[in-house]
Amino acid sequence: MADILAKVRRAFTPGEGKRSEDGRDQWPSRAGFLLASMGGAIGQGNIIRYPSQVFNNIGLQWFVPYLLSIFVLAIPGLILEVSIGQAYRGGSVAAYNKVNRRMRGVGLASIMISAVVVVYFAVILVWIMIYFRHSFTSPLPWTGRTEGFYYNQVLRQVDPVGGAIGPNGVESFVSYRGMGLVGESVGWSAFIWFCVFLCMFNGVGNNCAFETIAAFAVFGVVGYLDINPSNTPRLGAFEIGFLTYPAAIVAMPGANFWAILFFLTLLLLGISSTYPMLDVIATGIMDRYGHKVPRPLVAATLVVVAFLISLMYCTQFGYYLLDGVDRWINNLALVFVVWSEFALSTTVYRFKDVFTQTGKPAFAFWNGGYFLGQVIGVAVGHHVSGGAGAGLGIGIFVVGAGISLVLCKTPTAPAPRFWNKNAFLKRFWYLAFYSGNQLRRDLNVIVASGKNWSIPIFWSPLIRYISAPILFIVYSLAYPEFWTLRNDPVYVFGFILAHFCLVFAIVGLILPRYFDVFVPKHRLDDGKRVAAPGVIENLLEAEADDLAETGSSHSPPNYKSSPADKSRDEELVMEKL
Repeated sequence: MADILAKVRRAFTPGEGKRSEDGRDQWPSRAGFLLASMGGAIGQGNIIRYPSQVFNNIGLQWFVPYLLSIFVLAIPGLILEVSIGQAYRGGSVAAYNKVNRRMRGVGLASIMISAVVVVYFAVILVWIMIYFRHSFTSPLPWTGRTEGFYYNQVLRQVDPVGGAIGPNGVESFVSYRGMGLVGESVGWSAFIWFCVFLCMFNGVGNNCAFETIAAFAVFGVVGYLDINPSNTPRLGAFEIGFLTYPAAIVAMPGANFWAILFFLTLLLLGISSTYPMLDVIATGIMDRYGHKVPRPLVAATLVVVAFLISLMYCTQFGYYLLDGVDRWINNLALVFVVWSEFALSTTVYRFKDVFTQTGKPAFAFWNGGYFLGQVIGVAVGHHVSGGAGAGLGIGIFVVGAGISLVLCKTPTAPAPRFWNKNAFLKRFWYLAFYSGNQLRRDLNVIVASGKNWSIPIFWSPLIRYISAPILFIVYSLAYPEFWTLRNDPVYVFGFILAHFCLVFAIVGLILPRYFDVFVPKHRLDDGKRVAAPGVIENLLEAEADDLAETGSSHSPPNYKSSPADKSRDEELVMEKL
């Protein structure tokens, strides 16, 4: 029996001190990695945020756009991020630097989002701990006064003085009178961050299904309380978690038991989601300075700094500040960064291959039309009409594509079967699909090994021409919303903070050398590649190693060899693949 239990433990937990050849921590089993991933993905949002969205959108009709988003946005994005992390083995900055050095800013922006979110996310756990402590009191102290208990005893909230926006602009700003720290919140915050440190110190399902189950659980609660969208204002995530659920628990037999169980569940889900976000920052630091700084010291420093920053949310106006930051980080910064991942990874990956086959002017016009079409189309859509914006955006892209195809030279390297039939199709292939498809092929060499599924061929066109434009439209919706809240200082603060992420991504694209400090020195040149159209990256690296060892003058396809040799070698490689 002891042997059986030991085998089960080893299957579902990371091995102690087990490392891969490059010195990074490694999971010993699929099950351990899967459970850890689910712990990071499944959190409070599945129980309190997602159900509020279902409720506010009248239930069943919500699942139509939700399921479309799962298949068009969420799953393709998950494939991109997990595949790049697995293939290039590094934190966000190092991994995206391997895609192309101009994506370093995108990696840094994703780290910043994690840093901002983890700080206020831990404070939500503080509120849960206060409820958990009171769950041992009978009768439950929020009985008959759910809102009063939440706002006055948990948050210790002091209502602000409202501002005004007139026809000529902001007439007065919202004023927050309660600025003091809440002692109990500070104490529980220290406890939460200590738990996070323990998780980080020790090292390294199905999210959609979990959300759906949680949503149906909320439906049962709101049905019991006779709440429905027709007679109730919109429910926010915090109202679901700290008002709706507690009100239902009071009415249940054995209320204290269910309250303890519920808030303990929220706490554990929250901890399992909190420390991976902070670990993202730790990974970036260890990638850059791991040979000089021990991991426990990095974890302790990050926890202390995060605790000190989180104190601003442990104030009497902390609830409002948290809402102001959370809104723009999620609705603006996060959406923009994911859009950048989709759009840039399918543009700049192995772009030298495209240059050699199409010429720089053709490349510039194609991608200029692609990006300008989204930006101008969305701007016109907001100021004129959605139809006008969509028509103009598509028109700009079509014009740019047309000019590009005219300027494009005829590629000399082969394209896949259908696209290799004539010169026009070859031009179209290299301009429209080459970078994303080559990224897919290069990643599949690593991620599709063994029993793993390969990334499907439609993945790269999907994220470039469907997912990315949808995300840019969603991103643009944040600005009209902010315009109605621009007289509130906490929303202005969150709006500015979110734009730092955008600045990182844009500056990294234009001036990647400014982010050299965030990349491990031995990996600075990872994103630099010679032009070799159609050749799998691992074959290029193997050939380069052979050349370094033998000193042979033979060069791989497109490596300054004769056109005849180049064409013959490329055809042989394509045939094998």
